[in-house]
Amino acid sequence: MACSRGRSAPTTAPTSLPTAPTIEPLPTSTASTSVVPLDSGAFGAVAGIFALFFFAEVPKVRKDIMQRMPIIGDYFIHEIPPEDNPF
Repeated sequence: MACSRGRSAPTTAPTSLPTAPTIEPLPTSTASTSVVPLDSGAFGAVAGIFALFFFAEVPKVRKDIMQRMPIIGDYFIHEIPPEDNPF
């Protein structure tokens, strides 16, 4: 049996095959980079509206913010009838 431990494999220069695909860089456009701020802005708007309605039952938020909205402000006015008031 021959031992190939001390020998190194013969080195050959890499050859290009005629059927190998050529690698080209992808075209870049400015439209793909302008979508990211739009997405983050939309996410921020949705998160802000969610937080506003999530904290709408906090008395300070209800009185200072929610009651002053033009269309839905009347919904957030909570009047306690005199017979339910313990004081």
